Parts: sequence; C-alpha cells; structure tokens
Amino acid sequence: MAAECENEDRGVLCGVQALGRCPNPECHVQGGAAFCSSHVERRHGRRRDWCLRCSRAADRWLLEIEEAKDRARDRIRALAHALVAAGAGPDEQYFHATTTELIGFLKFFGVWKYRTRDNPDGHRYGWYIGTYDWYLEEPIRDARFDSGGISQHITFYHTFVTQGGDIAPQGGRRGRLAGLDLYDRSLTTRTRDFLDTGAAEMSRLAQARGVEIE
Repeated sequence: MAAECENEDRGVLCGVQALGRCPNPECHVQGGAAFCSSHVERRHGRRRDWCLRCSRAADRWLLEIEEAKDRARDRIRALAHALVAAGAGPDEQYFHATTTELIGFLKFFGVWKYRTRDNPDGHRYGWYIGTYDWYLEEPIRDARFDSGGISQHITFYHTFVTQGGDIAPQGGRRGRLAGLDLYDRSLTTRTRDFLDTGAAEMSRLAQARGVEIE
C-alpha cells in the first residue's frame, strides 16, 4: 500500500498519496514524514525536498538567528556611540597612520628623496574585544604578466570595535573574520555567537567606564 502524506492542515492529517519522505534527520516523524506534492518544499541547497513542516520550522530557526545577530550588532554600535558621547572614547590605537612627503632630489643617484612621518590625524582607535582569526587582504602583483590581485591569508589578530561600532583588525587592514560573515545575510550560529561575545565585552567595558544603555 502506498504511503499517505503525514503532514497536517489545521490539525487534520492530509492523507493523500505521498510522493516521498522528508530527508531531514530531525523530522517530527521518525524516518521522515511522507509528503505529497502540496506538502513538500523544493529548494536548491541543503534543504531540498523537505516536508513543509520541517522547512517552515527551519525558516523560523534561521530567522531567530538573524534577529539575534541584528540585536547584537545594534547593541555593539549603540554602546560605541554611548561611550563616545560620554567622553569615554577608545584609547587603544589599532591603526598607526603615516604620510610620505617629497623632500628633494639626489642628483648623484638621479632619484627623488622621500621622508615618512607620523600622521596623528589619521590614527584610528578602538576598544579591544579579543583576538580572532582574520583573512586579511594582501595586494599582489605578478610582473611576468603585468597583472595584480588580492591574496588572502589567515592571521591571528587583535580585534577592535571602532568608534562607529564596526569591527576591525589590528592595523586596520581590509579583510574578514575567518569562518564568519558579519555584514551579509548569512545565517550562522557561529556569527551570532561571535557578535554576542562582542556585545558582552562592550557592555563590560561600558560598565567599567560608568556608561549604561537600556
């Protein structure tokens, strides 16, 4: 006898002839609920041909993670702005700025002479929140083909929250945290946990400086 759809509509078992079984190992029916054409969610990616109940449950779970990420990110930014407004801005330098200026021409060598000096206006400061793995962008150039590109290598770096509430590595170089994607809509518990940790550390720093927000 063909299996019958084991999904429900408003508390009533569907019961029509099933087309397949849900492959989700955490399905509410042991071995996977049988589903019909009306109770299957077909998607490309890791959730293909799940029963509708499992698919909707997964969507709710992913939405909760995304909302938690947004709350943590918003709290980090709010704490950064509150600290700055209270005059308790960051005092740890994560980027040391310099500038290069032309100072003359060396006739004997036929080259221009330059000098590098500090540029205090360009220094950047932040609140230290821990040390994490970063994929930092490294400009490269291949002289053989007169071409260039970006190389990414993983580095363990001190990590800071900037005055604007963004997250940056020591040196202020461009890159991304290894295994995390903070600014797109990726839905990962690892990113959520990192942001929660960052928000907790910023809350601790704010409390130590007598700054509180709701």
